[in-house]
Order: sequence, then structure tokens, then C-alpha cells
Amino acid sequence: MTNDLVKQLAESYKQRLESKREQDAHSQRQEQLLNTVGPRRWAELRNLIKSRRDRFNQEIGYEALSWEAQGQSFSITRDLDGAVLEGVYDPVSCFGALTSEKLQIDRKINAVIIDDDVQFCTNPEDDDPLRREPGHRRIRLDDNTGSEVEKLEEIAERLITDFLSF
Repeated sequence: MTNDLVKQLAESYKQRLESKREQDAHSQRQEQLLNTVGPRRWAELRNLIKSRRDRFNQEIGYEALSWEAQGQSFSITRDLDGAVLEGVYDPVSCFGALTSEKLQIDRKINAVIIDDDVQFCTNPEDDDPLRREPGHRRIRLDDNTGSEVEKLEEIAERLITDFLSF
């Protein structure tokens, strides 16, 4: 091997190594965001759902919708017919579900990173609307899935509306 070839190969190798380090650091920052902000966003969503439930109960004049919460899950029960709405979030997988078997509500949510912030992507028809990067959790939208990023207020509003409308 000539000295020029060795220098060229070494430089190329250094560039690939630096690129890998930058990519690993970026992935690590995203993982940290998901671990810290994802559960906080779920808590915010849960509080929004509970506040809408509280407003409904106040408007109707009694506790028509009961509330239970434990850890990363909650449930709301309608006194009218016993229908139950359940919500659960798994911070390890960044995946959650909002379901009511009796009312056939089945919404999936995924924590995604958009512009260095964690938001929820919803897609009721697809259990895995986000693609995975090798070795990492779901972090980017796949444009071909029909997944939709929604504001927490929109998710809470639509969920309570659906729960009370059926």
C-alpha cells in the first residue's frame, strides 16, 4: 500500500467513525427525551382527560363518570351502563392504548420526537404506525401510515366525546 492510499483510507475511516459517534449521540439524546418527557406527556394527557371528566360530572350535577388511577393507567366508568374506558402507557416501549371494549373504542398512541419535543402520534388502525430505526425505539413518523400527531387537548376531547356519545 502506498502512503497516499493509507492516508486516504485512514481519513475515510476517521470520517465514518465521527459520523457514527454523532449518530449515536443523537440517538442517545432522543432516547433520553423519550424516557423523561414521554411519561410527563402521558401524565398531562391523563390530567386533561380527568379534567374533562370532572367538568362533565359538574355539569350533570353528580359523579356519572367515576375515576380510578394507578401508576401509568387509569379507568373511567359510566354509571349509566357500566361502560369502562381504560388508558395505559408503557414508558419502556413508548406505546399506549385508550380502550373501551363495550364501546369498541381502541386508540393506540405512540410517543414520537418532533422538533426535539415528545408528542403523541395516534393511529387507531395500526398497532405499529411508526417505523423503528435499527437498535432504537420508535422515534420518527412513517409518511405512508396515515398516522396523525395530535395535540393532547384534541386527544382528550375526542376520547371523552366518543366515550359519552355511544
